[in-house]
Formats: sequence, structure tokens, C-alpha cells
Amino acid sequence: MAFKVRMPRVDANVEEGAIGRWLIACGEPVRAGHPLVEIITDKASFELEADEEGILRRQVAAEKSVVPVGYIIAVIGKDSDEALPDVDGENEALLTAYRQAVISGLGSGAAELPPSQREPGRAAISAGAAEGVVATPAARRLASQAGLSIEEISHRLRGLVRRQDVENELRRRKGDSVQ
Repeated sequence: MAFKVRMPRVDANVEEGAIGRWLIACGEPVRAGHPLVEIITDKASFELEADEEGILRRQVAAEKSVVPVGYIIAVIGKDSDEALPDVDGENEALLTAYRQAVISGLGSGAAELPPSQREPGRAAISAGAAEGVVATPAARRLASQAGLSIEEISHRLRGLVRRQDVENELRRRKGDSVQ
């Protein structure tokens, strides 16, 4: 029977996480207790270990994507011929509920959401995968609130953008405008 790997809740206040990079490729064997994928949250970056042994049959969440807690990010099968469960419907229902909660939390400020979170029917909440940007959710929120381009910040850093990087950029720009 196939095993569903879900985005874990690493802290009571963490509602989403980013897929940093996959450490096991599809079709490769997975051993229980061994690192499967790098997860990035506002509070931590860590390697999620597999709970089950088998073969990584499907990476549901792409690298650089941000998904809510509980989202099925991968499927591990016992063998390569095993039928896989349909996880897309379950994930889409979770995303719909998550987006609604985010919109409700903003009240009438739904326009403040990034377009990827306002558009219905997206398979995942983008973390800039199309632009090649990896950033923590806190960094994206702060950049959006401040009117900064997360892509521009990422281009300068050439790596993961964290909240501190956005704060540094804000200080840098404030210093440039004073001179």
C-alpha cells in the first residue's frame, strides 16, 4: 500500500512550508529515517525524513513551491508497479480551504494576496517557481507589503531569500534615499 508524505506542522504558528530541494529522485529507493526532502518554513529549515520504506513514486510538490500544512508532497510505494492513490483532489480541496482562510484572515484585503493565491484552481501556491525564486513565506509577505520585488532581492543573493534579507534590503534602500 502506498504511503502519502504530507507537509508537516513543525510549530503551532506555521501554516505553510516551502519545498527547498528533493534529496531523493522519483524511482529511487527510500529508507525509513533517511532524509527525503528539504523543507523551509519561517521558523526553520530542515530535512524531512521518510517514515516508510519503499520507492519514491511521485514528487507531488515541486521544488520552490509553497504548500499548506497537510498537503501531500510525495507518494512512496512498496514497489514500482503498485497503483498510486489519487492525491490531486485531496490536495486541491486543502488548497481551496487554505486560500479561503488566508482571504478571511485579510478581511476585505484579498487584493493584497499575490495573484497566485487569488486565482482559483491552481495546483499549488507558487513560491516563485516560474521565476526561479526560493523564499520563505515571511520574506514574501514582507516584500509584498513593502512593495519590493522578491525576484530582485533573490537575484542579488543568488539563493534562498529569508525575512532578514528583505529587512536588510529595506534598510539598504532607506539608507540610499537618505544620502
